[in-house]
Amino acid sequence: MACGKNEFSIWMIPDGQAFYDLDRLIKNLNERFATPRFQPHVTLIGKLKGQKDELVEKCREVIADVEPFSLYLESISYRNNIYRSLFANVVKTTQLVNLRKRAERVFAVEGEEYHPHLSLMYNFFVSHLKEKIIRDLGYSLNLSFSVDKIHLFFTSGDPTNWYKIGDFILQRIL
Repeated sequence: MACGKNEFSIWMIPDGQAFYDLDRLIKNLNERFATPRFQPHVTLIGKLKGQKDELVEKCREVIADVEPFSLYLESISYRNNIYRSLFANVVKTTQLVNLRKRAERVFAVEGEEYHPHLSLMYNFFVSHLKEKIIRDLGYSLNLSFSVDKIHLFFTSGDPTNWYKIGDFILQRIL
């Protein structure tokens, strides 16, 4: 599972009970189907390149004047894509879309269509197996969680080698 050399991503990681529930679900799927292990997250933007110091400064710029908001998980879907093999769709709220646009602008990334999701399983599987898993899970997660920070991760190579560079806290504006 190779990604490009020295790539980074900005993630939004569930908190509290949502993190525990999603982490347990991903772990169970990982053990059942021998898939790569990763922590639950929604990618705000990925495939970023650059020096860590420069990326950290840009992350600070992305979150300037951004207040905490919520993410809502809904239907479970699948694709024939290793990193979107099985995932929960994320509602495109105004706050999420605006944060994504800001990240694209700050990182000077060409705006490809954004499909926010929280992956549940990485790997290639036949469609009928993924459809069975979706049925077993009940078609939807119907979970929400607060986003009060973003996280910069090194995401090159195998998911077992990914690691966090830093956290960037969203501030309430009074």
